[in-house]
Amino acid sequence: MSEPTIPTRVIDQLIANKIDRHPLPWSIDHDWTVEVLDARGHCVMKLMTQDEAEALITYASALATRLAKGKAEVDKRLEETDDA
Repeated sequence: MSEPTIPTRVIDQLIANKIDRHPLPWSIDHDWTVEVLDARGHCVMKLMTQDEAEALITYASALATRLAKGKAEVDKRLEETDDA
């Protein structure tokens, strides 16, 4: 039996939730696992390898940029609507 594939939009929602609760930038700390820490030093997630932690940080940073860009576009449209 193969593992199910998780749609990217679901992964984005999960990570966006983490971004909402844990401010960027994130960093890596080594304990008995590899911990991804938020800007306040709180644990975002524990992973088994450095590569996984680096991939999570890269993915989250790119997602945060996409979300901020989307929010800016929505805000601009709302301003245009208010001005009309």
